[in-house]
Amino acid sequence: MPVVKVTDLAYGRLRSPDLDKQEEFLTAFNEANGLKVGRKSTRKATGRKATNSTARKPRVNISDDRRAQIVKSFKDGMTAPEAVTKYDISLATAQNIKKEAGMVNARS
Repeated sequence: MPVVKVTDLAYGRLRSPDLDKQEEFLTAFNEANGLKVGRKSTRKATGRKATNSTARKPRVNISDDRRAQIVKSFKDGMTAPEAVTKYDISLATAQNIKKEAGMVNARS
């Protein structure tokens, strides 16, 4: 009885005679299943425009006055998700402001 070991399958290769057809299939498959590709697609070799770029918000500098307003809102009982929608900041920024104001318990 033949035995197949996991090490025999560790470096399997997929064969695709036509890379353009493979790319078309994978793109359609990802779109049909709602999958997103997290990294940029540069396509430098073919000269085509990249289609899978991840968009990021530009970094925002928060003034001292605005930071004071946000801290006051936190002290009045506002949660971080509420501050995100009200002040148009990221959740990480809201959490960092709470941490700087000493409103976050230290990890144990």
